[in-house]
Amino acid sequence: MKHITSTNLANWAPKRDCQENFPLLIRRLIRSSPVQIVKMLFPAGDNVILPGFDGTLQVNECSLYIPAGESKWEIGTGRDYKDKFNQDYTKRTGNLSSDVRSELSFVFATPYVWADKEQLLNKKREEHAWKDIVIIDGQVLEEWIDSLPPVSSWLAKFLNLPQGYTLPLDQFWKEWTTNQTYTLPVSLITYGRDVEANKIFDFLVAPPGSLLLKANTAIEALAFVAATIERMEHEIKETLFAKAVIVENEQIFRELAVSKSSMILVVGFDNDTLLDLAVKNGHHVIFPIGNELTAASSVDLELPRIHRTGFEKGLEEMGLDWKEAERLIKDSGLSLTVLRRLLKFDKNKQPAWARDGSQTDIIPALLAGR
Repeated sequence: MKHITSTNLANWAPKRDCQENFPLLIRRLIRSSPVQIVKMLFPAGDNVILPGFDGTLQVNECSLYIPAGESKWEIGTGRDYKDKFNQDYTKRTGNLSSDVRSELSFVFATPYVWADKEQLLNKKREEHAWKDIVIIDGQVLEEWIDSLPPVSSWLAKFLNLPQGYTLPLDQFWKEWTTNQTYTLPVSLITYGRDVEANKIFDFLVAPPGSLLLKANTAIEALAFVAATIERMEHEIKETLFAKAVIVENEQIFRELAVSKSSMILVVGFDNDTLLDLAVKNGHHVIFPIGNELTAASSVDLELPRIHRTGFEKGLEEMGLDWKEAERLIKDSGLSLTVLRRLLKFDKNKQPAWARDGSQTDIIPALLAGR
């Protein structure tokens, strides 16, 4: 996978989408980290202009990058991050009583490298104004992101970097269910499959293991996993999506399988012999297969076909009238793959090599066709 550097972060910092999505980056980093979250709030997007702290977090234990207990966060994506820190520190220190601050850590995050941050931290800590003071700068973020491959894959799209034969599961879900005209609802994929959805949930919250999931096609099985997470309660959904990544290349899978950060690895290639390696290193592994694929191991869970009623309700939720819905049901033969084709969802689909940003894998195929 592409290593995201502090230079990449600094180049991203001046852009508007960094101001909007930097809090999302912090959220995903926290949710992917080995901490038990009690409370978390980091407004993002249009909500970054809301008054108050940029973030509030409470965890039961500390990690390498996150202070234990409750912390208040401020974010500075501008080049004046030092002035922003001083202003925020002075303002927040003045607004809260010493008794309150003694139970809180003050955390400041910036995408820029702050070369002399330790000198400032030592000086501020001598004031004993807060329980602790932490600065997470570009250098710290580079290390933190590198330790969490699903977050690295997610961030790469904002930095216009190749995602290295990986794709965040929630990004896949948005791309697979959305085109310029329609959005496929969760209900269309999950209708009549509550038992299977509950088994997926139980698997994801259980100790590490592997799950071979079969549907009519591998892509439908993959979509069902994403849809199952999508319909979960917000906190659980955000945590699971932050840890879930599709891996489309065996070598990349081998690299991620030995990572010490717990992940949900979704196999995107036709080889189930690497699953045990990942499970032994603390990962949940899902291998979606269809009738077109074979697996050396036995299937753990097989999805029933979606009933006509599921198609009717899903198409109605999409805003289609009865006549058009009936035509699509008939022409699709109750196949999600055919339905997406009829609705032109695959019109702009890119192959994995194109999304990765490397054309080397396609060259032999092109030469063979000359």
